[in-house]
Amino acid sequence: MIIFGGRVPLPTRLTYGVSSSNDPAWLTLSDAWVFDIDRALQVDEGTYSGDESEPSGWESLPLAMQTSEGTIMGASVAVNRSDHSAVLLNGNVMIFGGLYTDVSENTIYIMKDFVNMKLPASLGGPSGSRSDGRALLHRLPWGPAWRFDHTMVIAPRVAHPDPRADGRTLEDAPVLYGGGGGMEIFGDSWVYDRREGAWYALDAASEPATRVSIVTSMLFGTVGFGMYACVIICVFIRRVTRSRSRQ
Repeated sequence: MIIFGGRVPLPTRLTYGVSSSNDPAWLTLSDAWVFDIDRALQVDEGTYSGDESEPSGWESLPLAMQTSEGTIMGASVAVNRSDHSAVLLNGNVMIFGGLYTDVSENTIYIMKDFVNMKLPASLGGPSGSRSDGRALLHRLPWGPAWRFDHTMVIAPRVAHPDPRADGRTLEDAPVLYGGGGGMEIFGDSWVYDRREGAWYALDAASEPATRVSIVTSMLFGTVGFGMYACVIICVFIRRVTRSRSRQ
């Protein structure tokens, strides 16, 4: 499992002894982490042989920005966000939208970008890359209106909504639905054509096969995440129980 970004609460600022309600309540993050269930179980059972001072199933994933020319920039990556959505596809994590809190300006912005995170080969990314174990980020073409708290899944098959596509079917296509945009709540759906690098709006009255494919992707994506979360919780509870029994 890979997680990216998120937010942490900021301490309340006091002005003349009174808390300021205008200050942002959250600090958005731009880090990435990988959870290794096998290592977590080894740590729990006391069989892990690593040299970390406090071993766990979590490991930080270093990030770097890659320009359109292929140049890899330094370690400073300004992609902080929370309330975004992401999908994993062929060794790439595709991240859409979200919120960014500018603490210095006391302002929350809706992110207007679509970011691709190419994973290192050790995590399923392409072999022979110059990433040096880092995940490489670059921005993809923008399409739908900026938003947050939306849903994005991988649909196995979606009929291309553009009539100029000659009935082409998109396979393993990222599909985006809903979300919020300031004072607006969206009810639209979009599909991303990876070959053309472009987003296309989906008609709500599209053919039944397309609707079934999208709904199935959303259902099993949610169920899969829930099952993995249950595994992590079980490992944590098991570790706490063993720790108490040893005392």
